[in-house]
Amino acid sequence: MLLSAAVIVCFVTATLFVVAQNNNILDALLNNGASTLHDIITNNPNHKSLVEYMTQPDASYTFFAPSDNAIQEAGLRNNQDNDYSDRFRYYIISNERLSQDEIYKEHRLRNSSFVPKQGKNHHTPLLIGTSPDGVWSYGEKGKIIQGDIQASNGIVHIIDHVLPVPGSAEQVLQAIPQTRDYANKLKSLNMSLQLFTHATVFAPTNDAIKGINGLKQDLPTLALVLNHLIIDKSFDATSIKYSDKVVDNYGFGFNISHNAGTNSSINGIPVLMADQIFDDGLIHVTDGIVLRGGLDQPKANLPQPDTSNAMKLFTFNFIYFTALSFSILIPLFAL
Repeated sequence: MLLSAAVIVCFVTATLFVVAQNNNILDALLNNGASTLHDIITNNPNHKSLVEYMTQPDASYTFFAPSDNAIQEAGLRNNQDNDYSDRFRYYIISNERLSQDEIYKEHRLRNSSFVPKQGKNHHTPLLIGTSPDGVWSYGEKGKIIQGDIQASNGIVHIIDHVLPVPGSAEQVLQAIPQTRDYANKLKSLNMSLQLFTHATVFAPTNDAIKGINGLKQDLPTLALVLNHLIIDKSFDATSIKYSDKVVDNYGFGFNISHNAGTNSSINGIPVLMADQIFDDGLIHVTDGIVLRGGLDQPKANLPQPDTSNAMKLFTFNFIYFTALSFSILIPLFAL
């Protein structure tokens, strides 16, 4: 009798395992708290290519699927007027089957399977972050509320938040409440982050920008201060947690220090929100204005940019063009 019961239990367990393994990551959404997402994807002809991608039998995916409640709170609708292909593909990591334990093990930036169709970085997949306290792009993190749902072509983790797909640096700075004043200040000075590629941005908080607004600075100096917070061609998809410096191709940038039990700091300025992802780099929100002038630059809380090189260049140009003007005008007066 006991032997028969044991055989039945083994048979039922094996059957359930086979059924689970025969379901792809799209089917696995059903009966696991994400059936709304399943219906939105499968009932919309605009999602045909997404369905084909998610049902590839030989794939190995990790899929972070927003729960029914998360979909409802985000206002996503199940109708044919909406195309969420890019957003849902962003939630899929390809060629990697990550268990919940592996995700919780470390703070990491990973490649999503979404590659933007347009733009200067069209060949580069957008990043998605995973850590012990959630999954993120920028802003709020999505926590795993049901993990390790096995499928034939991957593994599914149900999360409690719909993640925004990273947009431009300007869009992300405006979307993060703490950095909106910085974004507005850049705009008022006609400074565009679109001119930078593969960049790291150290974005001061609104309070820090209010402090700099109180200083009697000319616009060129202020622009120089803000420009120093953007390090062009410095982004290598490494979390700030594992970095000791961020520099550009010429070696200019910032030192990073890490103190046990606290956030990282940049030249003595605390980082409040690290690794906020935009479509061509990372944004780190800092509790103050960080100076830039090389890796040995001393700590400072208020901007004191080194403008000596700029002044030398200005003086040289002034003398040169003045002399050139006199060389042209003197012969004319002689006539």
